[in-house]
Amino acid sequence: MKATIHPDDLAGALRAAVAFVSKDDMLPVLQHVHITMRHGEFVAEATDRFKCARDTAKLEDTTEGETADFLLSVANVKRIATWANGEKTPVPVSVEGDRIAIGWHGETVAVFGRDMEFPKLDRLLDHEAGNGVERVSIDPRHLEPFKLANLARKSERRRKEAVRFVFGATPDKPIRVTYSDHFEGLIMPMRDLY
Repeated sequence: MKATIHPDDLAGALRAAVAFVSKDDMLPVLQHVHITMRHGEFVAEATDRFKCARDTAKLEDTTEGETADFLLSVANVKRIATWANGEKTPVPVSVEGDRIAIGWHGETVAVFGRDMEFPKLDRLLDHEAGNGVERVSIDPRHLEPFKLANLARKSERRRKEAVRFVFGATPDKPIRVTYSDHFEGLIMPMRDLY
């Protein structure tokens, strides 16, 4: 698959998702950012089982029907986000198997992804949350990645909008977190003991 993407959008989506990667060595699949490229959209998502996030960016110059689906390690995500600094024009991205090639400053740089099964977050993230919860407790450690996701887009293209929380219909349902039109996430609440 071949496409182009604005480097700020690419780096922003990757930085937002990497904050939600699991640090548990017993869950190697969750120590990656899941990337999907399809229908003119670049999707980066990650989860650690207690919270999850999806950030999207627009792809340009895509061929109808072509898709790519792979996992990137945290090291490769950080490497790509660093390469994006200073790049002002859309960059070419091509995916062949597990090889991801990106054109930076006139050169092509390749990283390798992994082809492993990642949990399907669509069902969770696409479900509409209700309302009606008056009180819920959230482990403060789960809020830090949402702050990082809010700050992930550093360019003037970033929209200045508030982070929005939508609580589930019951205290044991996930709390939906959205930012602008490109980021959404979930937090699993703790049982309120007060």
